[in-house]
Amino acid sequence: MDRNEELAVGRRLLGHIDGRTTDLADSLFRNRVIAYSSRERASLERDRLFRDQPIFMGLSARLAKPGDYVTEDVAGMPVLMTRGADGSVKAFANICRHRGAPVADGCGNARAFTCPYHGWTYDLAGKLLGTTDKVGFAGVDLASHGLVRPEAAP
Repeated sequence: MDRNEELAVGRRLLGHIDGRTTDLADSLFRNRVIAYSSRERASLERDRLFRDQPIFMGLSARLAKPGDYVTEDVAGMPVLMTRGADGSVKAFANICRHRGAPVADGCGNARAFTCPYHGWTYDLAGKLLGTTDKVGFAGVDLASHGLVRPEAAP
């Protein structure tokens, strides 16, 4: 869509808001039930509408102090948002890099996040700080096993 078309659509939408109106089809339109019950369609819509676009997760004031965190499920992806010690806000997949368990639940304030299965512990910046079993996980490179940042849209 070119810029002029974007502006025209924006003006039309604002006109509808001001006039409390909407666009209507020329004749009665009936959606087939499959449009609401198809798993394939739901998956396609989720991928196209939410996975390839930036998602508003909330105001940064929700994470007022260093260590504040909140978890959300966004289009099927568990997300952990944190306020780091440096004051920055970061988002990660709320998934331990070892067994895939969530490392946080709900919201609160923490200095680190620990997986309930094997105790892998991550700092507020998503860096893997360590594991509880130094022998069993001796080959794990801490620097390359931090929490994963969701991919941003181009």
